[in-house]
Amino acid sequence: MFEKAYQKNDHNLELLSLLITVASFLGKKEKIYFYFSKIESIDSNVYTHNLIAYILFQDGRYEEALNYFLKYKSLYKPAYARSKIGLTNNLTPMSLDLIKGKNLLIYSDSKMGYGDDVMISSLHGEIFKLCSKVTLLVKPKLEHLFRRSFPNVNIVSLPSSTPTYGEIDTIISNIIRDQDIDNILYNFEIISVVGKNYNAFSNKETSYLEPCHDMQKIWEARINKFSGLKIGICWESIKLSFGRARYYYDVSDFFDLMKNNPQHTFISLQPNVQKFSKSEKNILPKNFEIMDIDLVDNLDDAAALISNLDIVISPATYIAYLSAALGIETACISPHNCTILKWCVLPETSKSVWYPNLKFYWSKNRNQVSQVITDIGNKYIKKIEGKSKKTIGCSAF
Repeated sequence: MFEKAYQKNDHNLELLSLLITVASFLGKKEKIYFYFSKIESIDSNVYTHNLIAYILFQDGRYEEALNYFLKYKSLYKPAYARSKIGLTNNLTPMSLDLIKGKNLLIYSDSKMGYGDDVMISSLHGEIFKLCSKVTLLVKPKLEHLFRRSFPNVNIVSLPSSTPTYGEIDTIISNIIRDQDIDNILYNFEIISVVGKNYNAFSNKETSYLEPCHDMQKIWEARINKFSGLKIGICWESIKLSFGRARYYYDVSDFFDLMKNNPQHTFISLQPNVQKFSKSEKNILPKNFEIMDIDLVDNLDDAAALISNLDIVISPATYIAYLSAALGIETACISPHNCTILKWCVLPETSKSVWYPNLKFYWSKNRNQVSQVITDIGNKYIKKIEGKSKKTIGCSAF
């Protein structure tokens, strides 16, 4: 039906996008490439760049995939905000020349989760070096962490973690009114400015986020009373949806690792950790601890606790990215078919493009997860065991 419609109108962008979606669902890559080339010949500024990037990643065509992904990300434009400072050509991709020596405003919004904000912050240093002054508009839960970590940057807090575009616009207008802003950058646009190829992601600092030292000492004293290495575990994201849920796990997936290492203590890093019933508590390993900590609303406390750990094993939650940004050895576990993460991995390696101390590990199927977690956990434990190190932390994607 769609093919017949295409034959009658082969310049309809909505129809072509629909055909790409159908071809992707059916696994017909040659059709995807054909329809996408047709779309590009009509309009190069389309959101199907995102889809074609994922297909290219699956084919191992990493540099091409990254190029399309960055084109897609460059479409995130604060058009209305930029128009206020006389920048009306919002189809022009942001470039280094447009921010060098400038007074720059960088902002985030509710579309980006905490993991996204922390992940992108690994590129902030590159931007800060180029600009004469930077104002960073951040979610309130990240305000204090970013103030400590970026002392030479003007940090302004959004009114809430899920601000409306009207609220964002009002704050941006006030900043423009009070400061001589030369340009405005949406957080995700930083990728397309700095990360032109995979080499651009190299040489990132291992540790750049600064936890609260007083809170850090408190957590150090609290967890030091436990025996052995302190291994934190997290098994799912704060944000759960039908699509994302298939990438997450269960606390029971860590049971074998815990039982195989009774001399060490496993600490929950799970946001919104459920209240276990009495019967459930009876099956929890004895070396599993649930701390009295708010990992949803108090990211300062989360950073202080995690900074006392040595390793985090996790799916790609904010816990994993925060851990890596704090300099902790971090392992992300993900299904092998999680294409959305492929672009975050350096070609032919398991290393993350964001942090040199974060690696990805892939489970081929749901039944393999527990074994993968156990193997990875044992690998890191053996590496640290017997050494004069701090502690270990494990988390899930």
